[in-house]
Amino acid sequence: MKIKKVITLKIKKKQSPKFFYFLLLILIILSVFFYFYREKHLEYLKKKASVARLESEINNLKKTNAELKNQIERLNKPVGAEEIARDRLGMTKPGELSFVIIPSPEETPAPEAAKQPAANDKKENWFSNLIKKIKGIWGND
Repeated sequence: MKIKKVITLKIKKKQSPKFFYFLLLILIILSVFFYFYREKHLEYLKKKASVARLESEINNLKKTNAELKNQIERLNKPVGAEEIARDRLGMTKPGELSFVIIPSPEETPAPEAAKQPAANDKKENWFSNLIKKIKGIWGND
C-alpha cells in the first residue's frame, strides 16, 4: 500500500473589515487619551516649576524675616539704640567730643552747581561776542 501524502495548504482568508475598524477605533481612542494626557502632563510640569519657585521665594522671605527680627531685637536693647543714635544721628554722651573728618578737596568731587556757572559764562561770552559782531556789521556802536 502506498501512502499518499496529502499536502494541505491553508489559504488565509481576507480579514474582515470589522477587525480593521476595531483597530482604527482603538488607535483613535489611544490618540485622544494621549493628547489629553500630554496637556495635563504639561500643566502638571508648569505647576511643579511654579511650586518650586514659590518655595524658594518663601525660604528667602523666611531668612529675611529672621534677619529683621534679629535687628528689631538688637535695636530694642539700649546698646542698639545707642548705636543708631551715634552712627546715624551724630549724638554723643555728655562730656564726649565728636570729631567730623572732612575729606580733602582733591578727594571730594566738585558739585555740579559749581561747574555750571563756568559753562554759562562761556555761553554768555559766545552770545555777547555774536551781538558785538552783528553790531559791528551794522555799525550800531
